[in-house]
Amino acid sequence: APVPPPHPNPASPPIPQNQYTQWYPAFVTSVHRLLISSGMHSHHNLPLVFLSLLYIARLRSTIPTSAQKAPGSEYRVFVCALVLAQKYLSDDRYSNRTWSRLSGLKLDELNSME
Repeated sequence: APVPPPHPNPASPPIPQNQYTQWYPAFVTSVHRLLISSGMHSHHNLPLVFLSLLYIARLRSTIPTSAQKAPGSEYRVFVCALVLAQKYLSDDRYSNRTWSRLSGLKLDELNSME
């Protein structure tokens, strides 16, 4: 069995290991760290995460299967969906500058994607 990657905070929960962590280990680790560092890992924020996933599903249904995907695009799309969902549900949480710092994405890239 693969060794789970270290997580940013020793008090944060470890990443559950399953088939998806083996397919997309960098994505799963990055999303896990983002949810922990932003405080979105609690059950109170499930509507936000579910709305983000709905946005991604809707976006995915509009993109042809033949479209080329850039490396890391899954993470960028997830972050953008999380930003949009957070703004839809409560526009007083984090600024794009804060999301940029938490996610590691450049502010201008995040603004453009939004």
